[in-house]
Amino acid sequence: MNTQNTIETTSQTSWTGEAGIQFLFKQKNGISQAEKATFQFELDIEKHAKFFELAKSNDTISLVVLFSAFSVLIRKYTAQQDIVINTPHLANVEKDALQIPISLHVDTNRSFKEHLKMCQETLKEQYCKQKSDLLGKTAKSNVLFVYENAHDSAITETVDFVFSCSKETDKMLINITYDTASYDTFFIQNIPSHFDVCLALFQQPETVLKDVNIVSDEEKNTIINVFNDTKKAYDSDKTLATIMEEFVTTNPEKDAIIYNGETLSYQAFDNRINILANYLMEEYNLQIGDCVGVMLERSDNWLIALLAIWKCGGIYVPLDLKLPVERRDTILEKTNTNVLITVSDLMFDLQEYTGNLLAIDLEIDFDSSEEIAFQNKSSAAQTAYIIHTSGSTGEPKAIPIKHKSISDRMLYHIDYLELKDHTVLQFASISFDASLVEIFMALAAGNTLVVSSEREKNDTNVLTQLLETYNVNVAIFPPSYLKILNKRELPTMQKIITTGEKASIPDCIHYSQTKDVYNGYGPTETCIGASFYKIEYDKKDYYAENSVPIGEPFKNTTILLLDEDLHLVPNGLQGEICVAGLGLSDGYLNNDALTAEKFTTTSYLNDDRIYKTGDYASFTEDGALLFHGRMDSQVQLNGIRVELHEIESAITSHEHVKNTVVILDEANNRKQLVAFVEKTVEIDSEALKSYLANIIPPYMLPNAFVYFDEFPLNNAGKVDMNALKAQIQIAATAQKEKEIVGPTTEYEQHILTIFEEVLLHKPLSITDSFFEFGGNSLKAIQVVSEVYKVTGITIDVRDVFDHSTPQTLAKHTENYSQKEVIIPVIHEESGIYDISFNQKRFLGFEKAFQMMSKDEKPNNAFPGAFKLEGHLNVAAFEKALRHIVQRHESLRTLFLEVDGELKQQIFENGDHTFSFTYHDASEEDEPSEKVAEYLEIEDKLSIDLFEGPLLRMRLIKKSDTEHSLIMVIHHIVSDGWSMNVLFDELFESYNNFAKGEDSSLAPLKIHYKEFAYWKNDKIHQGELDASKDFWFSYLKELTQAVDFPHTVEQQEFNIYNGFEHEIILDEAFTKLLRDHAIKYNTTIFTFLVGTLQLLIHAATDQEDVAIASVNAGREHKDLNNQIGYYANDTIFRTSIDTSVTAEEFIKNSKQNMLDVFSHQNYPYSLLVEQLKFAECPIGIGIENFTKVSNDTQMEGISFSTDSSSVHKWFGRSFSFNFTEKEHTILLNVLYNSNRFTEADAIKRADQYSKLLRLLLENETHTLEEIINTLNTTTA
Repeated sequence: MNTQNTIETTSQTSWTGEAGIQFLFKQKNGISQAEKATFQFELDIEKHAKFFELAKSNDTISLVVLFSAFSVLIRKYTAQQDIVINTPHLANVEKDALQIPISLHVDTNRSFKEHLKMCQETLKEQYCKQKSDLLGKTAKSNVLFVYENAHDSAITETVDFVFSCSKETDKMLINITYDTASYDTFFIQNIPSHFDVCLALFQQPETVLKDVNIVSDEEKNTIINVFNDTKKAYDSDKTLATIMEEFVTTNPEKDAIIYNGETLSYQAFDNRINILANYLMEEYNLQIGDCVGVMLERSDNWLIALLAIWKCGGIYVPLDLKLPVERRDTILEKTNTNVLITVSDLMFDLQEYTGNLLAIDLEIDFDSSEEIAFQNKSSAAQTAYIIHTSGSTGEPKAIPIKHKSISDRMLYHIDYLELKDHTVLQFASISFDASLVEIFMALAAGNTLVVSSEREKNDTNVLTQLLETYNVNVAIFPPSYLKILNKRELPTMQKIITTGEKASIPDCIHYSQTKDVYNGYGPTETCIGASFYKIEYDKKDYYAENSVPIGEPFKNTTILLLDEDLHLVPNGLQGEICVAGLGLSDGYLNNDALTAEKFTTTSYLNDDRIYKTGDYASFTEDGALLFHGRMDSQVQLNGIRVELHEIESAITSHEHVKNTVVILDEANNRKQLVAFVEKTVEIDSEALKSYLANIIPPYMLPNAFVYFDEFPLNNAGKVDMNALKAQIQIAATAQKEKEIVGPTTEYEQHILTIFEEVLLHKPLSITDSFFEFGGNSLKAIQVVSEVYKVTGITIDVRDVFDHSTPQTLAKHTENYSQKEVIIPVIHEESGIYDISFNQKRFLGFEKAFQMMSKDEKPNNAFPGAFKLEGHLNVAAFEKALRHIVQRHESLRTLFLEVDGELKQQIFENGDHTFSFTYHDASEEDEPSEKVAEYLEIEDKLSIDLFEGPLLRMRLIKKSDTEHSLIMVIHHIVSDGWSMNVLFDELFESYNNFAKGEDSSLAPLKIHYKEFAYWKNDKIHQGELDASKDFWFSYLKELTQAVDFPHTVEQQEFNIYNGFEHEIILDEAFTKLLRDHAIKYNTTIFTFLVGTLQLLIHAATDQEDVAIASVNAGREHKDLNNQIGYYANDTIFRTSIDTSVTAEEFIKNSKQNMLDVFSHQNYPYSLLVEQLKFAECPIGIGIENFTKVSNDTQMEGISFSTDSSSVHKWFGRSFSFNFTEKEHTILLNVLYNSNRFTEADAIKRADQYSKLLRLLLENETHTLEEIINTLNTTTA
């Protein structure tokens, strides 16, 4: 190693390092430099006589001593060994010299004498460099130390903590200037006593720094005797089983348990407990102190098993049904479980278990009416249960708790929460001790317990119904679940406890308005908790600025905040939460080393035992605890403590893994476990997850894996965590760049959208795994809830776990909750008319949809949104709308079936067919969000052609000068042309009515019913036989038109799954096309159709190519001002001969089009019915009638298209739609995601534009040559 280089690097680091000082408390908010305050105190001359004697004669040495003492203080405040303290430059140095950053390594194993010497040398070295250019790179420490007698004047505006010493004749004054936004006044006021201790070390220089406790006697007394004044006598010598028996005697008929709609009284419940207890004793010879496993779902049988074990003097060992086999077997082996209570369905999964299996559903008859007695053998000194939590070694930690502890805790809960005549929800998993809190808040107080099933727990709609049905008024919810409840009112609820992770401030504030809300804290080792805090709505601003406290210690519990050397930390600073009291476990089962590490004694409590939680907290001025997080590798995820080392150990046990680092990534407002894996060979993430699923529980499975051949190392030779974390974003970027596989059905689209919203990740593919993007059990519950809200379909959390992609989940659940077929009501004969063939086509679709289940049925109309700017006369606008509905019979039409034949029914008014609502959102904080909400509502509502309405309008006021209009209309009463008619007439009528005039619209000569009759009669009379003959010849032997090769395989085709891709043919290109149209005396449509046919041939090698187009269908002049579905499909078929030139091909295309146009009014739906050919998969169109031009206006109102639904009614695989602009042409490629991806659309659009240009620019070349050129340029 090059020593010189090392010295230079170290020297430079002391000037340019980025280490700043972070005091061990949470700043009140993120704003610094808000307002400064000053606090002054004077040093005690007698206490520091030795220092004052020195200070009389030597300012330099005084500087060193004061600075040394101050650095010890900062070391204690920060718990950082490496600190940076800024000082001004020394006096009499050039005025442009900057502040000097002093970097120190404060080793608490040194004596103060050694530390003083190190500070002296460091100050000397740094001040020698105070004119160095390196000063320009100085770190911006937020702490400044000033000794005015040695330093020049200091600039203090840039730092938030200034400690300034000033020697006057016979005294030393200290002025602390601090940022009030960052430092609490009560903390500042305690600094004099802390600094006194540090400066007193000058008189006791051999004192080792780690032995220094800066907390004053006054603070110590406050912490131990005021904040922890918790002694209270409860009858904890009684076990909970005994306490419950007392209620059996006093209230035998009161409801004890409600589960799955059945109720057990205290007497009946106790009788069942006794039946099982007797059976355990007689058949399995259960002895006091034997461990009994319980592997049951949350149910009445589970509760019976728990209390029967306790009555026998046994130890309850809960086993979650979802535990991996290896973890379950480890628990059974470590606890030496003699008996495992389960059900018969699970016995085949337990064949490796060598103990006694008790199938409670087969072996026990609980229906006996005989009263069974049993002598309770439980006692306070016995172990009540063993709960297992995540362990850093890869094995779960077994935590035994005595009956005395759980009794004391539960009697405190009942006392503190004032539980009497309440109904309590049982919600938590059986493997977590929160379940015991829920159980005995009820059963140890004579209350009623309502046990929620997994189905009820995992569906918020069902759960809230359960709460109301049984008047549940006490519940424990983890914060993550409170968020899922989404501020539902929960009308029966009186008390909510939220615990398990950091409280959700908005939810706590919301519920505290009408309910008692408590935030709880405590690890399993302290027996179901350690502290409580009642949330007060009036303090909502404090919670928002800081956090919700975790409260004050339980009765008979002491909470101390200690530093790394087990000294009390000053009030306001963070320390490790250490818990003592009756609730403490004796330690970890069969793990003396870990017990010795986590459990110790403290002289503060007369050598009582304490448990070191590994959590950080601080005391507020009034003694409430503020939680600050973990200090080791244990994290909280969705209310569950997860030991990251256990996950790392599990991953590293894989044969192809060298090393693993697991972190909790909290970026982008989501929590996910990310595993960084150092591998020996390539590893498939899904295979690795499958491997891990046999070792660790589902909630511990990483959401993402990032792989390395070798981990990056930092300068110290350790794994570079910053480099690892950077890969998360890189991986995320790569994920975004991958090809997105779109949905193929409307239901898939719903599932995909829900995944994107719940996982906060967009876009996702339908093949993306729920778990790969941060999915967990709570988010799965959100998915279940959202699927129900959006589709009305009820799925289960297990469905999400077992079918974790939108594609597989949609396929698995698409037939859930089938909707009953509804036969529309037949109305009276008057006003009933024949339908057109166009209408018959849509009604055929609708009849098919009526036969589908709700989840299969596609949406059939999608909203458009429009913006109205200006002072709108709302009354005139509504009147104009209703006038248009009354004017056009098609807008007053519904459909019905008469004697098996579909008919249209025209009503006298639009009450059944038209819906208009007005909303005033101008007082909303975000009116646009309200518009989006209504748009979303409309987007999810189908239209029933038999019940109506077929036209829905919402007018939303956003301000006095801005409104939004949302319109939903079905195609069966409108087409693109109709939309232009509707808006033209709406604007004209509005202008009339706004002026107080009558409508100026001329009366209609005919209506749609006349068109239908006329068209049908022409067909029946043979007037269209020539067209019929043409089409029969033209389409002969066309059973299936050719399509582009599919890249997405899907069994069923969904006509509502259209997506689009747009490109613009620029001005030069458009001019070239128009010039050629003039040259050939034809329309540009001829070129557009021919190019598409040629492109299909190039992609498929098929010579016979057919595509579809839509014409307006307005074959009579009186139809031009009609609203209705007149549009008709047309087929363009050709045989591609690649030996002809482009010029010949265009001429042939022109003639082909003319032939087709001559017969384009023959009903396409009738043609399909007659010839039995399939719909053309590829279409083409020109113009876009569905968009209103932005310059269309009413008088005084600007009316423009705002947005439209992302969904498209699209019955083909591909369609190339063109809109002519003044100088350009817009090509909109619609594609159906049942068949193609966005990449396909981009590719075809690119090929199309290139092929069109090749045709225009190479008229003398053969089609074969042109296609070869195309393939070369787009390969």
